[in-house]
Amino acid sequence: MRGRSVRRSVSIVCALLVVACDQRGPIAPVLTSQQALRTFRLPPGYSMQLVAAEPLVHDPVAMDLDADGRMYVVEMSGSMPNVNGRGEQVPNGKIVVLDDTDHDGTMDRRTVFLDSLVLPRTVSVLEHGILVGAPPFL
Repeated sequence: MRGRSVRRSVSIVCALLVVACDQRGPIAPVLTSQQALRTFRLPPGYSMQLVAAEPLVHDPVAMDLDADGRMYVVEMSGSMPNVNGRGEQVPNGKIVVLDDTDHDGTMDRRTVFLDSLVLPRTVSVLEHGILVGAPPFL
């Protein structure tokens, strides 16, 4: 009985989402980086600054910083290219390095560090290199 109750709840939620989308348009509209920044609510004393956005970075899923302030970003461009997930095995993922060359707090240079990855998911900067997680490989 419990399984049927859960399925019924999920079906109701899905139906409500479909109705909400049909009547009001998208529930989560696409926002520019600047518009998205205005939606965050931070506690007193905290601030937030945009340091990288499109077109400098695409489809980011993870990042890490090195000791020099360079940002290593995982770009997972192959995730769900269509509703059926066909084409996810295309090796189009990347690790890119973003630099702030003029030291103004905003990244302004992009260098592809590693490409031709299939669905990379994480990066970790080490003293003499990086670790990349692109299952089933590390």
